[in-house]
Parts: sequence; C-alpha cells; structure tokens
Amino acid sequence: HIQWQTADSLHLVLFPLGPLTPSALMDVQDALTSLTFPPFSLQLHGIFHAFSSKNKRGMLWVEPVFSAALDKVQQQLHRLFPHWPQDGQAWPRVPHVLLGQGAPLDA
Repeated sequence: HIQWQTADSLHLVLFPLGPLTPSALMDVQDALTSLTFPPFSLQLHGIFHAFSSKNKRGMLWVEPVFSAALDKVQQQLHRLFPHWPQDGQAWPRVPHVLLGQGAPLDA
C-alpha cells in the first residue's frame, strides 16, 4: 500500500537536513533568509524508489532534469550548510519530489 502525497503537500527537496532540534531549526530558518534566486521552471523525469531499513518504508520520487538555475540554488545551500546532508539519512541525496511512501515495493 502506498500513501500518496497530496497535491498541496508536494514540494521539491533540495537539501535534506534530517531531524533538527528546535534551536537548529531556528538557525536554519535564519540562514535561509539570505537565500535569493529568481523564479525558474523545472522539468521532472523518471520514477525512482528506495527502501529505508530504519523506518521500514519504501519511497517513490521523481527528480528534476539538471538546470543551471537549480544548480545555483544548490550551490548557495551548500555554502550555507557545509556539514549537511549528514551520513545515514534515508532520503535520496539528489533534488527530488516525493510522490509517496509505503511498504517496500517488492513486498
């Protein structure tokens, strides 16, 4: 069974930070105020899946086609957060739009 994301909850994950303490979340929010970029369009491709042994759930996602505009945003994020993403995260380390989660796809 797959629990699909609702249309209003779809979003582009650019830089997974993982679980954050309330203090770290405030630091991230403050840092993000310096992030600026013009609007841009994305083309999405592929359907990918992975299984997290930590939470025993599968994930389905699509990825954006490379674009210079998206690359510039990611470069800004890497400068703001040089120590993330942290090792051991279950999320894909590439930009993606999560479509749904559920039991492993081969179950």
